Amino acid sequence: MVSSSSSDAVDVRRTSSRTARIAGALDTVPTHEPLPHRLCTSAVSLLHVQGASVSLSCKGFPSTLYATNDVAAEVEELQFTTGEGPCIEAVRDARLVQATDFAEVHQRWPAFASGLTPGDVNSMFAFPLQVGAAVIGALDCYRVASETFTYDEVSDALAVTQLITTAVLDLQAGAPPDMLAAELGFGGWGRAEIHQAAGMISADLHISVGDALVRLRAHAFGHGQPVGDVARAIVLRIVTLAPNDDGKE
Repeated sequence: MVSSSSSDAVDVRRTSSRTARIAGALDTVPTHEPLPHRLCTSAVSLLHVQGASVSLSCKGFPSTLYATNDVAAEVEELQFTTGEGPCIEAVRDARLVQATDFAEVHQRWPAFASGLTPGDVNSMFAFPLQVGAAVIGALDCYRVASETFTYDEVSDALAVTQLITTAVLDLQAGAPPDMLAAELGFGGWGRAEIHQAAGMISADLHISVGDALVRLRAHAFGHGQPVGDVARAIVLRIVTLAPNDDGKE
């Protein structure tokens, strides 16, 4: 039988090793970026993935805070457009979500998978950013290979996720009431136009903003366009959604 003290010593060594790995990965990332961005970038080397992104939940939909590359950004955009995927499931169910090969990705989220570029993504992992029972977003990772995470990789990912959650809360704590911290303003990955377009659709069609977002996403998916492009066209009044527009041609 393993004694309690021996088990505690093993846990301490594992924790120390994990802390050293995270610190080492973080040290390789330039310091000029906000901490959540740096932690997301460090996750790529730490977790042996090809790309990662951090999204925050906004009105039930993911708003990308940061993505490490174009594929990671595309993965987030597709999840927002189709309303399905590992990130959305992780936020909704407050649990780790993983799919270890493309067949599983396609089986679980067919609309999302149909928009992925073949060969870019084969396995996916999403970890909720959680504060007690509340989920404020997710860390999304992908691999080109069909693989699962090891025990240590899952533990490292959970630790990084907690650090990102704390960093987001710390940044937001310094913001004025009812305003988003400047560092969390989503930058080039933002969804300001999307929410503006949803407000316009809501006013035009006399529906809720939530229903307007669903209409906007359906139109984008039905026409094979990014949601951001459709939103921009709506804001500029180039496109107007009809009451019966369900996204189909």
